Parts: sequence; C-alpha cells; structure tokens
Amino acid sequence: MQDDERPREGKTRLITIGLAVVPLAIAALAAGRWLLGGPDGATPGGRDDGPIPVEVAPVEVGPLELTRELTGTLEAFARATVAAEIDGTVDAVLVDLADEVASGAVIARLDPRELIQLEAAARADLAVARARVEAAEGAAEVADRALARTRGLAERGVSSERALDEARAEALARRGALTVANAEVSRARAALGAASLQRARADVRGRWPETQGPRRVAARHVDEGARVSVGDPIVDLVDLDPLLTVLQVGADDYQRLSVGQAVRVSGPGGVEAAARVARVAPVFDPVSRQARLEVEVDNPDGTLQPGMFVRARATLDRVESATLVPETALVMREGRSVVFVLEDGRVREVEVEVGLRGGGRVEIRSPALEGSVVTLGHQRLQDGAAVRVVEGES
Repeated sequence: MQDDERPREGKTRLITIGLAVVPLAIAALAAGRWLLGGPDGATPGGRDDGPIPVEVAPVEVGPLELTRELTGTLEAFARATVAAEIDGTVDAVLVDLADEVASGAVIARLDPRELIQLEAAARADLAVARARVEAAEGAAEVADRALARTRGLAERGVSSERALDEARAEALARRGALTVANAEVSRARAALGAASLQRARADVRGRWPETQGPRRVAARHVDEGARVSVGDPIVDLVDLDPLLTVLQVGADDYQRLSVGQAVRVSGPGGVEAAARVARVAPVFDPVSRQARLEVEVDNPDGTLQPGMFVRARATLDRVESATLVPETALVMREGRSVVFVLEDGRVREVEVEVGLRGGGRVEIRSPALEGSVVTLGHQRLQDGAAVRVVEGES
C-alpha cells in the first residue's frame, strides 16, 4: 500500500507546480508586450492603437516679469565706536543700551579738573603775552620819536652821525621786540585754543551728519569711575534707518541690476519693507563667481533689526505684452526648443525662440502662436500625430 501511494503524491506535486507557472507566464507575456509596445498600448514597430491622449493649455498674451529672490542678513547702515579722545577718569555715562542719541549730544563726561587748570594757565599766559605787546609798542613809539629828533638835529649839523646811527639802531631793536611780543601772543593764543579743546574733549560726543538722523546705542563699554586712555571705546552707535543687506548675484542677473533699482524685502513674521539697490560691485569673486550687491532697506518704524535673515525680491525684467505658454509645454528635441500646437485633432511641431521665464510660464518671442499647446503627453508625439485631449487631474 505504501508503494502505491508514492507515485500519486509525485503526480500531485507536478500538477500543483504546473498550475503555479501558468499565471507567471501570462504576466511575463503581458510585461513583454508593454515594454515592446509602450504603456499606451502601441504595438512593436511604432504602430499606435489610436490617438495619443494629451493635456493642453491655451496660448495667452499678457505681462510677464523676470524676478529673483535672494537671501541675506540685515546689517546696520552705519556703525561707529565713540572712543575717548583724552586720558581721564569717567565721571558719568549719560546713555545706555538702545538709547537714541542725536549728533553732537554728550554721551559721557570725563573728570575735567586738571584740564580746567591747564586752560586757566594758558589764558594767563595769553594775558602776559598781550601785556608784553603793549610794553613793546610803547618802547617802539619812544624809539621812533627819538630817531626823528636825532635825524632833525643831524640835518641841522647839531647832532653827529654816530648819534643818528645809535638812535636808528634803538628804533630797529624796539620794533623787533614788538614783533617778538606779537608772536608770543599768537603762540599763547594757540596754546589756549589747545587747552580749551582738551577741556571740551572731556565731554565725549558722537558726531555725524545731522541729516542722517539719530543713532542708537548698540553696546556700552565703560561705567562711572573707569580710567580710560585715548582710543578706549565708550559706546557703539548704529544707524537703523535705513538698514543694509548684502546679496550675492551671478553673472546672468548682474547685467539686469542697477543702482536705484527697486527691491522688496520680507523679514521674520511677514514684515515687508521697501528697498533699493545702493551699490553693485564692479568685480566678481574668483571663487564663488558672484558679485556683491548692497541693498538699502527702509526701516522708519524700527521693526527690522540688524542680524535678521531676510528675503529680497527684485524684478530684473518685464514684458508688458508677451506671448505666453506654460513652461511644461516646452520640449527639447535634438537641441531645439519646440512646442506642439493642437490643430484639428492633430499636433504641429513648432520650433520657438524662448524669452523670459517666470511663474511657471515662458515667453515665446517667435513665431507668433495662437490656439492651444500640449502640456502633458508629448513624449510620444511627432509632427502630425493624432491626439485625444483629456482633462487633467483636479
């Protein structure tokens, strides 16, 4: 009985394997037909089963802008460190972080006592020099009168030539002394001016063109009682209106940018601000192959701050009345840009000259187009192919 059951078991296994192979063979034949004939059911040799399904869109006429969105970081338009101009001890710091400071306003005061004494001494030296001038003027006047008398006596033969020479020498000496006294006055006046300037420098001020408006304190470096030397920083001041952002542009966009060109800047939280191109670098970076572009950003209400990341949108070119097709309608065939125009259930292949691109649309500069163009399904299209328009997925 065992010998009779073994052959039946083997036959059963063969039948089972055979049934499993049949579906696999059918699937393989279907896959081969799909690969040879294409996913749309075309038979080998390029013969189609019917019109090729395509999606189309109308050719439009309207404006088109070429825009670029660049990213950058905001910087202060101007940043200056106000430093001590003399050695001294800080008596008072009159501003703090974020305070607004006008041009020429006193920011800090240094101990002025020693400078006051130096200024007083210089003023006294000037008074002495002026007194010496008065004395020298009197002596010169007396010497001039004596010379005039001696000259008159000599003309009448009463005075000798020697006496006349002595009077002349005395007059010259007095005139020379007066010149020296006047020079000492000038020197004393200059010394007083220097002392007064040093005294004024005890009041630390920030100075810039008043037309730029006030600035804000970005950092405070000293407190009362600190000893400072010439050049030691007191505070940092920044100009926040306008702000500045630095962008990098490539060679393709470089030629379309110019100083004064309008730019729209958007910052965190959807804040937007008007801006303009302030400066365009005349050279390209040899590593990045890009040029530096500086944009001034209006910030009258102070909503934007240095260090913020922003996006700058610039319109590089604009065509008011352009022939437009969707960018998906453009196909490259053997190095040529072509579109397929729908005409009575068939397509006509048209080589086109492309202009601006933007917003998913392309400007067709030539030839003139009208009607509809294929936007999807043109992989299998040839000039004159029959097509069937289908609706796109919603």
